[in-house]
Parts: sequence; structure tokens; C-alpha cells
Amino acid sequence: MGLAEKRTGIACLSLHAAFSGRPRWEDQYPEAAQALRALALAHSQPDPTFRTPVSYMRLTAKTALEGLRHKDIEEAALPAPSTMAVILNRLGFRLRPVVKSKPLKKLPETHAIFDNVQKKTKQPS
Repeated sequence: MGLAEKRTGIACLSLHAAFSGRPRWEDQYPEAAQALRALALAHSQPDPTFRTPVSYMRLTAKTALEGLRHKDIEEAALPAPSTMAVILNRLGFRLRPVVKSKPLKKLPETHAIFDNVQKKTKQPS
């Protein structure tokens, strides 16, 4: 099988690997999975450097389930909260803290600006 994969460039799966196991939740309920992606993107924040599209997220599995219930997804299609956490991780939406933006470094004119402000406040009006 390895030589056939190398020759054709196609990865071969055995029958056991191809047809065993339970189908993923995203494959069983594509409409619910699409609604989950939209919900997760609404709760996410991009990276401040814009290197990645979604970097920070504040959506927990429990909140995701409540959001899907509000979108009228049938109760039979919703997994348990622990399974929802696995699904969110598999889709690339990991629970991460939101990074605060860092302040700019001090400009060379900063001291001059504050000196000028102090002079103005000390002068009697």
C-alpha cells in the first residue's frame, strides 16, 4: 500500500480506517455546525497584528449551546457541553483570553509636551 501511495500520490485508507467509528457531529448536522461557526466568529476577536483571522475567543461550550438553542437548532442535534468543547477545539475556536492592546512607546516630544502643560498650569490666569 505504501508503494501505491508513493506512485499515485493518493493516500490509501484501509477499510477499517475508512468505515469504522462514529461520524463527526459537523458531518451529521451541517446546518448546526454552520450556525456554530457563525456564533463563534461573532464572539471572537482578531489578532492585534492581523496575522491570523481569529486569535482570541470568549465563547465557552455552555454559552455556545445556549446560542444554538436560541437559533432554533433542534435539541436532538445538540451535543453535551464536554463534547461541544471538543467540537469547538476541532473547528479551531479555542477559549483564549483577550489580549489588551499595548500602548505606544513614548515619543521624544513627550517630555516637551508635559513641560509645556506644567508651565501653562503654573501660570496664574
